Amino acid sequence: MVRAAVIGGPHGAARHFFCLHCGSWIVIRPTRMDDIVNARATLPNNAASYQPFIETFTSEKLSWATTGADHGFTGFPPPERFADLITAFAY
Repeated sequence: MVRAAVIGGPHGAARHFFCLHCGSWIVIRPTRMDDIVNARATLPNNAASYQPFIETFTSEKLSWATTGADHGFTGFPPPERFADLITAFAY
């Protein structure tokens, strides 16, 4: 159970929130993009029923690591793709 969240980790282009009780990473909120939240995949109680929609920084992943995500990007998605991705995610 998350009792309180605190900002920690790198301080820059995103705010990393951690559980004050155990120190586990919970979510990331990109700076100047308050409508986007990157939640840790294991956060929901039924996480096994979720499949990733987007994976980022595939250029850094291990060759055997796969997520089954519908969309993959070698870094972050380019800003001009955000509207299309959000629309596709909604349906």
